[in-house]
Amino acid sequence: MALTGSGLRTVLAVSCAPGSRSRRGTGSWRPRGVDELPETDQLIIDRRPADNGWVLGLRGELDLATAPMLNEEVGELERVGFDRLVLDLRELSFMDCAGIRVIVAADRRSHYTGAEVEILCGPGQIKRVFGLTGLDQELRISAMPTTARTGDDRPLAA
Repeated sequence: MALTGSGLRTVLAVSCAPGSRSRRGTGSWRPRGVDELPETDQLIIDRRPADNGWVLGLRGELDLATAPMLNEEVGELERVGFDRLVLDLRELSFMDCAGIRVIVAADRRSHYTGAEVEILCGPGQIKRVFGLTGLDQELRISAMPTTARTGDDRPLAA
């Protein structure tokens, strides 16, 4: 899959239900000891180009079962290179420590390349997680995109 071109838009989804397949067809990833996960445990990643980088819009749940997919997606974009990565979490319904780990790791790696990672986060549980962990003071978190256009400038309630 080529990552260049101004009109590229890719939507990826992973279902962690038993027997589901990943986007590469290698089988679903499940934590050791977990035999069944409900079909609602799903993460959808919408990748779209933005000024000087990419936007990854996440919908669903970012947890132990789905975090490897986000990590793979971010890694693929890092191999291509970008100046800016926007992680749009406004439609994320749940996030646990595995999701936090992927986001923090992506932010830390961006410091070495001079890129920036911005996290779009609406009010609610996801914003609360960042506040409780103190990461709201460490990461670049906002309710609306700054400098780069993401194609989705929806205002959020305070």
